[in-house]
Amino acid sequence: MAPTLRELRDVTWAMPDAQTALSRHIEALFAAEDMAWPVNCVVTNSMTAIRSLVMRGGCVSITSRMLVALQLRAGFLADIRLRGQDFAREISLRTRRNSKATPLVERFAGHLRGVAAEITAGHRRKTARRR
Repeated sequence: MAPTLRELRDVTWAMPDAQTALSRHIEALFAAEDMAWPVNCVVTNSMTAIRSLVMRGGCVSITSRMLVALQLRAGFLADIRLRGQDFAREISLRTRRNSKATPLVERFAGHLRGVAAEITAGHRRKTARRR
């Protein structure tokens, strides 16, 4: 059975630097469980270092599957979903104020909005099934 964040509180963590969006997302996960940031924690701004610490240093981490896809496929890392956690990471598209976007940017933004709508609809269906 998948572990909860609380069950992993005493392990050694490898975490991203506090100045990153991923770190803020992870902080929100801990806050949702009413838990403080881990005491046994190595903090770095290098994803390469985080991957190495997890692969060779006996640490655990929370990261995007996309960032470790090669290591997962090669069997160097294991992907374990946390029990009780169902958070979506916010991704945003920023444009310059008072500026008209090019047709290519408008097309790209349209595609992003379409994908976001599909993901949101899928998430709502998944959440509704759990209730």
